[in-house]
Amino acid sequence: MPITGKDMEEMKDHLKNNWRLEDGRYVVLVEDVNISTVADGKRPLCWELKVVRSGRKLQKFHWIEKAGGVGILITDLQNLGMRHITPDNAINACNSLIGKKIEINVEYNGEYQNIIFLRKIE
Repeated sequence: MPITGKDMEEMKDHLKNNWRLEDGRYVVLVEDVNISTVADGKRPLCWELKVVRSGRKLQKFHWIEKAGGVGILITDLQNLGMRHITPDNAINACNSLIGKKIEINVEYNGEYQNIIFLRKIE
């Protein structure tokens, strides 16, 4: 029996929400930034992003428990025009981006979809 009705709509939603976004540049809206708990118990900084054209939801994580992750966060914030980021002002810098549009680059490395912040859209 073919897939129809409610099952078909549910399947379409799952496919749409989990389909890998093609590599490239996208304008996204920063919907939220928070600390989330992932399956292994780690608590990364999580960016909730929405692709402006398609409405597709994305998440970007900064693994700030280690120096390398902090460095990536600082680089991403600097790409958005923020300078002089310190431990004291980094949280406010992140929060200030909620509701703002930014350009990102999405690149799949064979295992993960990497998202790099490129610039803030004024």
